[in-house]
Amino acid sequence: MKIKARNKAKPEFSIASMTDLVFLLMIYFLLTSTIIAPNVMKVNLPSATVEQQTNSNAIEVGLSADMQYYVGPNIVSFADLESRIKEEITRQNNTEYPPTVVLSIDKTVQFNYAVELMEICNNIPTRLVIKALPKK
Repeated sequence: MKIKARNKAKPEFSIASMTDLVFLLMIYFLLTSTIIAPNVMKVNLPSATVEQQTNSNAIEVGLSADMQYYVGPNIVSFADLESRIKEEITRQNNTEYPPTVVLSIDKTVQFNYAVELMEICNNIPTRLVIKALPKK
């Protein structure tokens, strides 16, 4: 006597509920990705509203767009930069105001070169000012 199974499992799969699930997940991730802010360093670039006069014993240290370092009007190499700044500070240290180092960095220079220049000037015991261009 042969027994027949009445309920045979059919190997069919309905994907209608899967598409709903995919769309719900997509909407969830789109909404949460706009809420979460990425971990980036925010840099506030200086800008000037009113031009201010600095004292006369300010030492201008700069970095031009073609990667030329200069102290005052003289172009110097990166290796001699710190010693030249210290020479200018000792030369101007006989006035009543402490010398101020004014950084003038071109805006097209990569940020890591600007940071290296700021670190050199920050290691020297003096006031440090970053020169800004006026808003247009």
